[in-house]
Order: sequence, then C-alpha cells, then structure tokens
Amino acid sequence: MSGIIALISSAATYGAESSSGSAGPSQTWEAALVESLLQSMAFRGPDKQNSVACDSAWLGHALLRTDNFQIEVPQPCSLDGVTWITTDARIDGRDELIHALHSSTGLRPGELGNSSDAQLILHAYHAWGQGCVEHLMGDFAFALWDGRQRSLLCARDHFGIKPLYYAKHGGGFVAGNTLQTLLQLPEISGELNETAIGDFLLFGFNQSCETTFFESIQRLPAAHALWWQAGELRIWRYFNLYDAVPDSPFRRSEECIEKFSLRFQQAVRDRLRDGRASLLMSGGLDSTSVAATAVSAFAGTNQCADLKAFTATYWEACGDFEAEFATLAANALHIPQRILSGDGYPLFARAQERASTRPEPVDESLGAFDDDFHRAAAAHTRVALDGEGGDIGFHPQAGPYLLSLLKRFQLTRAASGICSSLWHCKRPPKLLLGLRRKAPNRDSSEMPKWLNPTFVTRNGLAERLHEFSRPAFPPAANLSGRPAAHAALEGNFWTSLFESADPGPTGILMETRHPFFDVRLLSWLLALPPIPWSVDKYLLRQAMRGHLPDPVRLRPKAPLAVNPVVASARRNGVSNFNQLAFTEEVMQYVSPEEFFPIDTGGDEDTMFRKFRAISLQFWLQSSGHLKYKKALGGI
Repeated sequence: MSGIIALISSAATYGAESSSGSAGPSQTWEAALVESLLQSMAFRGPDKQNSVACDSAWLGHALLRTDNFQIEVPQPCSLDGVTWITTDARIDGRDELIHALHSSTGLRPGELGNSSDAQLILHAYHAWGQGCVEHLMGDFAFALWDGRQRSLLCARDHFGIKPLYYAKHGGGFVAGNTLQTLLQLPEISGELNETAIGDFLLFGFNQSCETTFFESIQRLPAAHALWWQAGELRIWRYFNLYDAVPDSPFRRSEECIEKFSLRFQQAVRDRLRDGRASLLMSGGLDSTSVAATAVSAFAGTNQCADLKAFTATYWEACGDFEAEFATLAANALHIPQRILSGDGYPLFARAQERASTRPEPVDESLGAFDDDFHRAAAAHTRVALDGEGGDIGFHPQAGPYLLSLLKRFQLTRAASGICSSLWHCKRPPKLLLGLRRKAPNRDSSEMPKWLNPTFVTRNGLAERLHEFSRPAFPPAANLSGRPAAHAALEGNFWTSLFESADPGPTGILMETRHPFFDVRLLSWLLALPPIPWSVDKYLLRQAMRGHLPDPVRLRPKAPLAVNPVVASARRNGVSNFNQLAFTEEVMQYVSPEEFFPIDTGGDEDTMFRKFRAISLQFWLQSSGHLKYKKALGGI
C-alpha cells in the first residue's frame, strides 16, 4: 500500500500560473515543506520516494513494492507530460479494461498490456474523462492532475479497501492516503472531531463515512470520486451494488457451482499476481476456501506458488479449535503453516507505543498480538490473502427473500425455493431468519452513565446511539431478498476495518487483499437467489468439494465461545486499570466518578466500551495528532 499525496496551490483557483501543465520545478512550492511531506510517507513506502511539481500542483509517491507482476513505472507518472497521476492501485480485470480501451481509443492491446496499473488509469482518463472510474475494478486510491483543465480527480475503490482523505487549505486543496502527512500542513488544524470520538466510545469506530477524527480532514467514502477545479469541489458516487443484475435461473446446480468457481478463481488469481502470499487462515470455511483456490490457481502451470498459512489461536483463553481445523486444511493443501498464540498477551500490552503511531484511536486491548501476528505474515511476503467478506456474500436471509416473492405473488418461485432447500440442504430454510430485527442488547442501546453529560449533549450522542444501534435497511428494490447484507456494506464498519489494517496506522509493510470483496464476485453473489445457494453456504461448500478435507468443508460456523478480550480480563483481572487516573483531556469525554470500577463479571458491551475509553487515553497521551504539527512548528 504505497503512499500518495496531491497538493494543489491557491494558484489553481485563481489562475496565477501558466496553464501549460508541463512538469518541472515550480516556485509555488517551498522545498522544505514538500520534502517533509514526501519523507513523512517513507515509512509506508520505503522502496522509492518521488515527486513532481507540475504547474500549480505537486504530487508525491512513496512506493511499497508488493509483487513482481510487471515492470515498475516510477510514480508520479504521465503519458503526455500534462496529466499526472499518483496512485496506490491494483487493477482487476485488466484484460477487459484493455479490450474496452482498444475499442474506445484504437490503441493496440499489446501496447496496453505492457502498461502499469497507474498507466492504465491514465489511459482510461484520456478515453473517458471523469467517467473513467466507472470502468475500473480492484483496490485503488488515486489523485490525477489534469494540467489542461487545471483540475484534480480523485477516486476510491468500491469497498474502501484503500484509504483516501482530503482537506481544503487556504485557497488550495490536498488529498492523500496518509493522515499523518496531511496533518503536517501548517494550514490544517489538529482540532479533534468530537462526534467521531463519541462514536468510537459507543461503537468502536466512526460511524460517518465522510469524516475523520479531525475536524479539518474529510474521508472520501468508498465507491466515490471527487473533482476539484477552480476552488469548487464536487463529490459523487460512481457505483452501487443495488444495480447488480441477477443471472438467469440455472437449469442445473452444477452450472451455478461452475460459474461461482470461475468467478472465485478469478478473484483469487487477480490478487495473487506473482504467486507469493501469506494466507491469514483460520479454521473456518471462508479463509480455507481462499487458500484452496490459491493453490489450485497455480496447479498445472509453470509458475510455482510461494504460499504460507498463518493461524491465530486462543486455545487456553477460549478453548479455540481454529488451529486444529486450519492445520487439517494446511496439511491437505501442502502449505507450510505457522500458528501464533495470543494467550500470553496481557491487556493493553505496548498500548502507549502502539498509540503513538496511530493517527486515529483504535481499540488497544489486544492490539499487540494483532500487530505481532501481521508482522509475522509480513516477514514472509508483503501480500496477504484473507477470507473477510464471505459471510456477507453468502448471507442467507431466506425469510426476506421468500417474503418478497410472496408480496409479488410469485408463489411458484417461493415453493421452488423451499423445495430446493429441502433437496440440496436436507432441511427447510429458516423462514424467520432476518424477518425481525434483532433487538440490541439492553446495555448496548443505553447511553453509558460514565460519559460526560455535557459531551453527550453537545454532540447529540443519544440520537446517534438510537440511530446506529439498529440496522438501517436500504430500500428493498432489486436487493434479491438481501437487505441485511446490503445494509452491512452501506455503513462505515468495513471501511474502518480496512483502514485500520493499512500501513499508515500500523506501520506494517503488508497489503492485505480480500477475494470475497472482488466487486465482480460479490455483485454476482448478492444478485443470486439466496435459496438454496446461501443456506449454510451451500454453494461454497459444494464448490470446495475435493479441494478441502470434509471436516473443514462441512464444519458448521463456530464463533469463539468467549471473546478473547473478555477471557483475558477475567483470567488476569483489571485491578491495575481500576487505579487509572484520567487526564484532563480525557475527562472532557469521561466522568471518572461514574466510570470505575470495571466489572469483569458484568455486561460485555459495557466492558468493551470502558476499554475503548482507556485506549482513547493512551492515544491522547501520545499526542500523535499533535506531534506532526510540532515537528514543523505548525502549532
């Protein structure tokens, strides 16, 4: 995940400079500032740092080399010396994009085939302008400066796997994927966004897709693009999963399984370009299916795959059997495996150290083990594959699907769905699954008494708690009976999760890729009738027949009996945290007299929220949001 930044001066607004767009030294940019901005990204892109000043724009790039798929083209790069791009991108469906570009521009496929992903985006922009984002697939964030129009186009991938932030500064504009870098600009305030802090304490992450923990820095939502020109900002959504078109009904189940297998193999293969990856593999069906498909992708080819599985376990704390099933899969697939245990980690181990590198607060309770696990995987290779997203793609929701058919008087299809479930899954679908919203835990829907009441009132947290404690189902039109799956993708949970694993906050030089979040695969799965294909992940289990050992393939979903954080708190106690003295800054948000003691035998949601408050204290004490300013004398 390379570092990118684009800085546009006020001259782009007022037209004070030449509009030639040619690259070269520019008097607009203070050398010490741009060098500092570039070096601030070097920790996440250590392989090469480059920048270019072109007209009233300055673009920087810090390379993190993740594979040897193609000839490296230094960034920022250009095709004509006028339009420049800096990007962190892995483009899927390159052959399809090249064919579309050939049809639109007449460029030879052979010439386009040698292009880097960044150059393909430039070709797409020259062909379709702002509409180029509608032709792109994969994981990407980019900033593209058009010297002729004196405009900046930025975009973020369909699910927000790559981060992208932006801010106005003076009469100019800045966009990049590293919060620490944006905070270095003297014009950008380090003032905190209290609503985001409230969301963190209540839910564990910022519920807004558009904001960050800093008032002056905004987040570009997933599947969105922005256009900056002459001081005007326009943002639009370029993709919506609701628009997925269902396949025509399959005559045979084998046909559906075959089509899924081809899409799944394509998703894995596109993320495994040179055959080297660490597999973040639990003992569940999703991650082991990714591993099995990664192995089969190179079977019968001249290219040797370099795969290694990494498995986390909490056997002593939680009676966790994940390692046992993961080992069965690894042995069957002939993949070397490393098992790492989180049992020996105390709560908040190295919390102050970790918080000092985080541009936004995160839960630090067992973060040290999470870091060590990912560092071990990164030591093997800078690319990792995981199974995130499988539960969304195969979300069953039989009840809403059948109900939607009955409302449209499609009785034959409803009866066929029930019969299909009986025939394929050997049981009728759970018709009530998803028909009623699950009532939230009583404590989780009540405002914690230990939050500072002035803080709660000032930021409308009671209203936010009510709004976000219940799922907001989108309109039912064209959702194939999957409202809960679409609702899960609409919020900021997944974006927040992806951003927390980015090298920007973690400092770990590894790019995690998610085959189940391939837009082609997920669109197809969510447009597929859930009965029988999603019932107990029937489609995935059938596709993995012969690829995974049956104890893994047929294993029912088995979440941990006890959350590892709760298990650690109850085993080791929290007496040291009950002696914690909150700082004056934290007491703006927390009332200590109501906060203590932390009861490990009480409600788990209450415990989690109190641990977030402790994490917030570590983050604020680290002054991570201020130290970048101090380095430049900005405050």
